[in-house]
This record gives sequence, structure tokens and C-alpha cells, in this order.
Amino acid sequence: MAATYNNITSSEDIMRLAFEASPDGMIVIDRKGKIVFVNSSIEALFGYQREELLGQEVEILVPERFRRQHPQLRNHYLEAPQTRAMGSGRELYGRHRDGRGGGGGP
Repeated sequence: MAATYNNITSSEDIMRLAFEASPDGMIVIDRKGKIVFVNSSIEALFGYQREELLGQEVEILVPERFRRQHPQLRNHYLEAPQTRAMGSGRELYGRHRDGRGGGGGP
């Protein structure tokens, strides 16, 4: 990580440090669903190196059985974004790099 506690030079550095320090996995995507930032917790949770995820569609982390409908759900959210927990009212599943974690049964 470029910034450290002793050489914080911008609000962007502060944001990156806070993002990286979070024990929760955090992903930032652009409006097209491309991953633009992940923290180290995401690397640990999903088994990917950061560089492997950057620029990929977020659906790479969605289990196959849910992947097809995910862009529609994402676009629906972007039509009227609001602060809420991701997947509010839904069970959430993720797909590990090795294919584990499809969720929702066989």
C-alpha cells in the first residue's frame, strides 16, 4: 500500500487506509460492474490476488446459479441508489477462486 500512517498526503490516502484496514471484505465497482478496488480481506475471502480482480466484472465473484440475474439486480440498484446493506433481504453467496461457495444448495 502506497500510503502509511506517517506519510498521508491526501484524503484519497486516508480513504484507502481506512478501506484497507477494514476487517470486512470491501469491493468498489464502477457503473458497468467492473471491479476498481478491493481490500485485502476480499483477497483472503475469495482466494484471488487483487490484480486478478481489478477490471473484472463483479459477477466473477457471484456463484454460477445467480450470475445471470446479477447484472439486472445491480442495474436496478443503480437506478435508485440508497444506503443499505448489500443484498438487503436476501441470502448472499460468493464464489471462491477454486469454485467453492456456490450457495443455495446443490
